[in-house]
Parts: sequence; C-alpha cells; structure tokens
Amino acid sequence: MTEFNDTQQQLSKFRLRVAAAGVFVFVCFGLLASRFFYLQLMQHGKYALQAEENRISVAPIVPNRGIITDRNGVILAKNYSAYTLEITPSKLDDTLENTIDKLSQIIPIDARDRRRFKKLQEDSKNFESLPIRTRLTDDEVARFTAQRFRFPGVDVRARLFRQYPLGTTAAHVIGYIGRISKRDQDRIDAMSDENDSDQETYDPRRDANNYKGTDYIGKIGVEQSYETELHGLTGFEEVEVTAGGRPVRTLSRTQATPGDNLVLSLDIGLQQVAEQAFAGKRGALVAIEPKTGDVLAFVSSPSFDPNSFVDGIDQQTWDELNNSPDKPLLNRPLHGTYPPGSTYKPFMALAGLTLGKRTPGWGFQDPGYFTFGGHTFRNDVRSGQGWVDMNKAIMVSNDTYFYMLARDLGVNAIANFMKPFGFGQITGIDIQGEARGILPSTDWKKKAFKKAAQQKWFDGETISLGIGQGYNSFTILQLAHATATLANNGIVMKPHLVKEIEDPITRARHLTVPKESGVIPLKQADIDVVKRGMENVIENPSGTAYKVFRGAPYLAAGKTGTAQVFSLQGGNYKGHLLAEHLRDHALFIAYAPVDHPQIALALIVENGGWGAQSAGPIARRVLDFYLVERQNAQNEAAAVAAAASATEPVNAPVIGDGSKPVTVAAGFKPLPQPVVPNAASAAQAASAASAAGASDTPGAAGAAAAGRAAVRGRPARRPLSCHGGRGRGKRRHRSLTEKGMQFDKRAWLDKIKQMFAGFDRPLALIVFLLLCVGIVTLYSASIDMPGRVEDQLRNILLTFVLMWVIANIPPTTLMRFAVPLYTFGVALLVAVALFGMTKKGAKRWLNVGVVIQPSEILKIATPLMLAWYYQRREGALRWYDFVAAFGILLVPVGLIAKQPDLGTGLLVFAAGFFVIYLAGLSFKLIVPVLVAGVIAVGSIAVFEERICQPEVQWPLMHDYQKHRVCTLLDPTSDPLGKGFHTIQAVIAIGSGGVLGKGYLKGTQAHLEFIPEKHTDFIFAVFSEEWGLVGGLVLLTLYMALIARGLYIAAQGATLFGRLLAGSLTLAFFVYAFVNIGMVSGVLPVVGVPLPFMSYGGTALTTLGIAIGMIMSVGRQRRLMKS
Repeated sequence: MTEFNDTQQQLSKFRLRVAAAGVFVFVCFGLLASRFFYLQLMQHGKYALQAEENRISVAPIVPNRGIITDRNGVILAKNYSAYTLEITPSKLDDTLENTIDKLSQIIPIDARDRRRFKKLQEDSKNFESLPIRTRLTDDEVARFTAQRFRFPGVDVRARLFRQYPLGTTAAHVIGYIGRISKRDQDRIDAMSDENDSDQETYDPRRDANNYKGTDYIGKIGVEQSYETELHGLTGFEEVEVTAGGRPVRTLSRTQATPGDNLVLSLDIGLQQVAEQAFAGKRGALVAIEPKTGDVLAFVSSPSFDPNSFVDGIDQQTWDELNNSPDKPLLNRPLHGTYPPGSTYKPFMALAGLTLGKRTPGWGFQDPGYFTFGGHTFRNDVRSGQGWVDMNKAIMVSNDTYFYMLARDLGVNAIANFMKPFGFGQITGIDIQGEARGILPSTDWKKKAFKKAAQQKWFDGETISLGIGQGYNSFTILQLAHATATLANNGIVMKPHLVKEIEDPITRARHLTVPKESGVIPLKQADIDVVKRGMENVIENPSGTAYKVFRGAPYLAAGKTGTAQVFSLQGGNYKGHLLAEHLRDHALFIAYAPVDHPQIALALIVENGGWGAQSAGPIARRVLDFYLVERQNAQNEAAAVAAAASATEPVNAPVIGDGSKPVTVAAGFKPLPQPVVPNAASAAQAASAASAAGASDTPGAAGAAAAGRAAVRGRPARRPLSCHGGRGRGKRRHRSLTEKGMQFDKRAWLDKIKQMFAGFDRPLALIVFLLLCVGIVTLYSASIDMPGRVEDQLRNILLTFVLMWVIANIPPTTLMRFAVPLYTFGVALLVAVALFGMTKKGAKRWLNVGVVIQPSEILKIATPLMLAWYYQRREGALRWYDFVAAFGILLVPVGLIAKQPDLGTGLLVFAAGFFVIYLAGLSFKLIVPVLVAGVIAVGSIAVFEERICQPEVQWPLMHDYQKHRVCTLLDPTSDPLGKGFHTIQAVIAIGSGGVLGKGYLKGTQAHLEFIPEKHTDFIFAVFSEEWGLVGGLVLLTLYMALIARGLYIAAQGATLFGRLLAGSLTLAFFVYAFVNIGMVSGVLPVVGVPLPFMSYGGTALTTLGIAIGMIMSVGRQRRLMKS
C-alpha cells in the first residue's frame, strides 16, 4: 500500500510539473500573440507604408581598390573614374541586337565593343548590368540622357576602372582584374566559408557579403593573390525606395574603407631593362636580392597588356593571345619548367664536397668522354680538356667530370641534397599557380610511371643528371632561388613580390618580408670552392662567360648553361640546321658583387642555343644596370612616377550634380499569376458499429437478412440451407463465395484498424492541419522555385510512414534503443569534429557515402537516453543523478556548439533539459536562473547603446555572439547581414495587418525581400498573407499540439514514457517559440525551423519520429486500460 501511495505521489508531482510547464508555454505564446497585436494592429500603418511605398533598399558602396607601386613608388596599377553605357538584358523591351543598333545611332559602338559585350554576356547572368561602351565623353552622356526614355534597361553609370600605366611591363607579376565569373564566385564563397569556420580569426574583408555590388576581382598575379588586401571593405547606404525601385531618401550611410596599397619588391627600372634585353626572344628571368628574398625583376617574354582585360576582352583578341605559338599569357618563371643544363653543375660540385665524394684538388686527365654500361657520354670538347679538377670543371663546364660525380653520388643522394635548395619544390612565392617541377629520385619514378618496367631506375639515367639533363625539370624561379641561397652561403630566404602593405588612410606601412626559411648545413670552405669556380667562369680568360663580362666594373660569379630540347643520337649538333623549336635552350645564373651579393639571377632564352652567347649578354645588361646605372635609372623612375601619379586616385563616382549619391535598386521580374483551382476538399468519415454478441450462424444471418428485407417493404426470402432447398447448385456456391468475401473484407478492416491503433487521433489531426497550412504556405513562398512543393509532399509521406512505424513500437522496446542510439550519435558527432564537411562556415555534415547531419539524431537520442537513465533510477533519485544527467546532456550539446550550430544545440539542450525538469529538478535551482536571465535581458535592453560599442568586451562571449544580440536589439546596426533578415521579416508581418494581404499577394516575399523564405522565415510569408487572424490560428494549433502532448505525458504508464513524451512535446514548444520569436524580432536569428511548415526533409523526419514516440506512449496507456 505504501508503494502504491509513493507511486501516486510521484505521479501527482509529475503532473504538477506538467501543469507548470503548460502555464509557461501559455505565457510565452501570449507574449508572441501580444507581439503580433503590436506589429499587425498598432504598427500596421507604419509597416504597410514601408512595404508598399518605401521599401528599404540596402545599397552597397564599393570601396576604391588599392594602388600598386614598385619599391621606388612608381605606380603600376591605379583607378580612374569614367562613365559607361550599360545594358541589363532582362529589362529590355526589344531584342538585344535591335537595342544596340538603335544605341549606335546616338553613341558610336564599334565591332570590338559588340564582340566584347557578347563575351561578357556569356560569362554573366541575364539580370546583370553589362557595359557596352566605356569611357563616354560628356557630349556622349548628354546625347544619351536626352534619349533615355526610349531605352528601358539601358543607363549611363559612373564606374571606377583599373588602369595599368606601364602596359606590358611586369604584366605577369601585377596581373589584372576582370568581371566576377561563376568560378570567381565559387572562390569567394569558399573563402567566406573558411573565414566563417573560425570566429576567432574572422576577417570581414573575406566575407562573401563584402563583395556585394562588386563587379571585378583579381584574376592573376598580385591582383589575385592579394585580393583581400586590395579590395577593401564594402560600405553601405540604407535607402528608401518605392516599389519601382526609385530612391526616395538615404536613411543612413556607412562609408567604404579603401583597399590597402601594395609596394612591390620589383625595381621597375631593372624590370624594363631586363624585358628590353630579351628583344622579342621567348624566355624568363628572375632576379632576387639574396639577403632579403626580394624579387627585383620577374620577366616573362613575350608579355601582354593587362589593360585589354579591364573592360572585358573581345573574343578575337582573346583567341590571338591564347593561340599564339609564343604563348604571351604563359607565366614562364612560375609555370614553365626546363632542364637546368650546366647551371646545375655548381650545385652538383657542392654536393660532391658536402657528401665527401670529392675534394677540391681531386682531378683526372679528361679523355673527352665517359663510358658507362656500354654507353659513351661525351664532353662538349670531344678531344678532352686536359687535367680537370673541381675549379676547372666549373670554369670550363666540363661534362666528363660531372658524369663521374653523378655516378658516384647516386640519384637519391643528389635529390636529397638538392631539395633544401628548392629544386623541384614550391618556393612559396606570393602569387598563385607555381609549378613544382621534377627533382628525380627512385621514389619519384615509381609514382610517375604506371608500368613496372618503366618504374625501375637505371644507373645510366643518373649520369645525365650530373649535367642538368635527364629528368631534371625546374622553374626559372627555383633556379634563381637556389642561386640566391648559394650566394647567401646557404641561408634560405623565401622569395616574395610584395615588400610592404600601406594603409590608404594613415599611410602606415608594414613589411611583408619573411624571415629566413632555414639554413642549409654547409661548410663555408666548400661554398668558397664552388664560388671561386663560378668567379672564374667570368673572370678567367678560359671561363665560358669571360668574353661576355670582360671589362665589367664589378666582380661577378656565374655559370652558363645549355639544355637539350631533344636527344641527339650520333652526329654533331648543328643548331642552324634545326627548326627553331628544336634548338637548345640557353641558360645563365649569376650573382654580384661576389664579396657582398646584392643581386642573384637566373634566366633562360628558349631555343637560344649556347648559354654564353644568348643568355649571357642579357645577364650582363641586367647586372650593369643594377650595379652601375641604377642611380640614373632611379632619377628616371622618379620622373615616371610623377607623370603616372598626375591623376590621383578618385573617390566613389557621383552621377548628376554631386549633391547626393544615386543608387539603383535591383530590378525584379514581374510575378506570374498562378491559376489556383477552387478545389474544395470534402472528406466525410462514416463508422459502422457492429451489434454486440451477433452470431455468425447461418440461421442468425438469415434472420438478419429477412429483417433487412422487411424493412425495405418486400417479403423476405427463405434463408439458405446447406442441406438443399432454394439456391441449390451454382446459386448455393455463389452465395457461399459471397459470404466468404464479406468475411474477408471485415477481417481486412479490422487489420487496418489495428494498424492505426497506435495513432492518437487528436494529435494526428493537429499534425495534419499544420502540414496542410505548411504546404499551402510553401507553395506561395517557393512559387519561383519549381519542385519544392513536390519534394515536401514526398517528405510528408515519409514522415507519416515513420510516425506510424514508431507509434506501433512499445515504449519498452524504445528503451532498448536509448543507449545504443545515444552512443552512436555522440560517436558520429566526434567523427564530424575530426572528419566533417564544412559548409557555410560550420562543420556539421559527415560523408558516409551519403551526406548526413548527425546532430539531428541527438534531438531524439538525448531525451531518449535521459528518460532511460531516470527510469532505471525510479524511486531512488539522489542529487548526483541530476549532475550525471547534465553530464549526459552537455556532451552532445558541447560537440554541436563547437561546429558551430547554435540552433540545433539549443534544441538538443532544451529537449534534454525538459527531461531533467520533469524528473524533479528543484525549483530552487530553476527560479534563480530564470530571474537572473530576465535581469540580464532587461539590462542589455536598457543599456544597449553603451554595451554594444565595439570597444566593449562581453565576458564569456565571443564577438560574433555579442554581435547577434546587439543586432537583435538594433537590426539597423547590420542591415547587410543578420539585421537585414529581421528588418524585412518584421516589415512583412506588420504589413499583413489583421486579415493579411491575401494568398499569393505578399509583396515582401514575392519581391525577394524575405531571405530564407521557404525555410526558417516561412512564418513571415504566412503572416504577411494571412495577417493577425492567421497568426493566432497558427499559435492555437501549436498550443493544441503541445496541450495534447502534455496530456499524453501526464497519463503515461511508466516514468520513461512520461518523461519522453513530456520532453519531446516541450521541444516542439521551443521549435515554435524560437522560430516565431526570431522572425518577429523578439529573439536573435538562429537556424531553427518552424515545425511542420519549414521546407526540409531531415527536420521534418525528426519531428515525425518525435510525434510517433509521443503516440507510442499514449498507445501503451490505452492498451493497459483495455
């Protein structure tokens, strides 16, 4: 008896907590209702006016792009303002060709303008405004303005354009900008996702919103690699515009922050001298300052004019550049890979010394060839070069010496030694697309070739490596970097092109020069031996470059190189008889002065022949200029700088009289008027109750039949008899068959009733009504997105199937799944943290063949686990059981919050907390927390203006979390981001009024003012079209759902069932309250869907499973009663 009384007492306490929860739900929904009254009754006029006459348009202000200069201040890239004639194809009322023909009668439009516009149109969206003519004169602007009324969809706009004053000079370094393509947009989105993934290092310049209104982006060179710094920070102005998009007045304006200026390490005078030295030859040159890694010159010949790409290049010019055999668009120092030839020999010599295979004095009598494995490798001088030691081998470029050295070292030893010098490695220079080249080794060959016979490394292949041939293939950048490292005595400096970044406002500069990348462990004595050999190449009359550098007023060290383009088997090489593309490449490396190197360089002349003859003179010209003529060149550069900077960078362009900026709101396509049939759904349910105690005997059946016939007013037939009489033969057989069919139908009906016995009819009806409201609203919200309604209908069908399956599973069986499901869900969350996919800045998804979001599982698994936990401790709860329960809850919540996914984390926490609350968590703990929360919210609301200042730090909260709360209090503080969502949703709700605007007549939704209108913000669409009355009806449906769920929980047969049903029901309250509160401006913007209304299969499935579990608890109670 005592045990029975304890159970009743516990049940009474549980029901008291359920009642308290119900009162809390009622109060919260009352607050929402009062918010509806305020927005749709008291403030309806204000929001209706904003929605219908003065819709808010947030127009981005594109920042000025940063300027690029060389190390001496010569401007390499700048901005200028000009008027453009632009066409928006989607707004034309005539064909595009006719419109252009008519425009050409007012403003000259040549064939190149048409070709360029056609290419722009192919790469852009139909609703974008595209320039057909740029750099309009004032007279041309005036002529068009007078005729503007004839050309809807055509307008004159002031734009900032990029200009490269020196044309082809350093084009591959500077790069160029171009219109944002789909690939560029994907790159922006990826950058934004990466930026959002770590709120600690969040940079607003890398956010996708920072590119709103931006048409151009860096395509190659430093324009691309320093895009974030050059672009700046987009500003915005909040403008009231009419429904047609005409600006009325500016409400607020936040100025754009200009992009940073870049100071390159290039000496543009040296760059121009080097480019001129190539004189139409194909090739590349890189010059580096050894002590710092500054790239002084970066030549790719031939070059191109980046100005051709600024306005949009026409197809003919593009084809000419792209198909040219000289490949002017190829960045040769960065992308081109070549065998280094004899320029590799100084590094081979250093390898021999360092690895102990050679001494400086070791030598031999050169026969002019080297024989290995039956193959003869010949020296360039076939008669031999006498006694050859290391110094002479470098000086005269003796091949035989290095054949032998390569054999003694072996391929892997060579590769291991060369790797720290950067051969076959990415140098890390600050422009994108660097080629790696090939540093051959046995491992490399195994990876490079598929066939086993080709994967084997042969000793004979090592011999050619000694003279820079064979599989050796490096970029000129790598060769220059290695030469600079050698000149710097093994200290490795990472090469870079940007020397300083300058703040455009304060003019403060900070260096980007990297620290040393490392030090190669070399003996200075060994380095000196190699350097002496390179000095003798230039200073000794027997040196291969002596004639080229004779009379130079400085002491230099270098090495010539000639690299074979194809292998010559037998016979003599006769370059003048070969086609040009088959001739040898000419290479040269050098540094100077030898005592304190200021410059190191590497260059190649493609198919130039002998290195000393073709490449050597270019190296001499470059070194002469840098070491002798630089002072004169600096004076010239100063004059060029003065001329180039005569046109100062301009501010944002202004159209009209300049009294106020003009912004143009994006246009919208006219909405199609869908035909909605007047289909009234009239479903009538009829139930027939069978008579109690009815007999299945033939006599009874016959009596019943007779009675029915008598009622119809005709004499009853004699009942059938199994022993003869009326109905013999076929009639008797047919009658028995009909009776059997009647029995089968009844059995099937009974089975169907049993199948749906688990469904709680009132709860199922409420869910059905919510789904009907949801699908009707979704049709309106996604009228311009075909397929959404069909997808949601399939999701609904699946949801009902799952609901039915779960409802027929007894709670005792559900308990068995609690621990495994919870464990499995937490394990998946851990897997997400380790291997998850990142989308839109959050790592929430896991690819297991199909992409899943494991956090959805925990919405069910967490309350299931906690209900199981308390069921196991029923009647013996202690305080530490609540501590353990919070531990069970916080594990998944913490993992979800780290993703980060605030919305899902909140839902999982709420579902778990309600289990703990219903299990008996003391009100002494709950009430103080609620009071503290109310006080905190009130304080924030009162002191919002002070505490939301950027310099104020909030304890225990990240900046982005503070930003969300402050945006809730003042949405206008972030009108381009989260504030935009709240502003437009509140306008939609308020403009709906009491009865709404009518189905499919919501302007805010259909004119794309409401973001995420088919998912998280679907309530704004519903409220705009159905008004206050519709909102109250929807709240009533949710209250009915929660009331029914709490009733089922209160009547639950077991503690597990009561806790599970109660917590899941209250979780529905959190879903509805948070979503509607968010949309109506009461709560911060978080990703929580509206139950049974928002589009989405995963969330709907989760909700269906929860409803099924609640029904399962109710079914258990009914079965126990019966």
